[in-house]
Amino acid sequence: MKKMDDIILKVKLGDTVLVGEDEIAKVLSFVVGARDPAASKPFQVTNLDSGEIKLVHSEEVKQILSEHEKRLKIMFEVLFTKCP
Repeated sequence: MKKMDDIILKVKLGDTVLVGEDEIAKVLSFVVGARDPAASKPFQVTNLDSGEIKLVHSEEVKQILSEHEKRLKIMFEVLFTKCP
């Protein structure tokens, strides 16, 4: 359970994640509730194949496939190192 908790805490807006066994989705938003901070936190995601937008629970996220911040950093490094 500890490994899964670590994954959930690292998910950020814009990340590409594996949901379930074979669904690749991009995180659009988080649903936050004040009643029970230990409760499962649902994410709003869009399926990258179908475009469907839906809510998934944090337990359904199996892996972070691509982190948005890392992609941006690489993109800016390439842009600024290639320009004269």
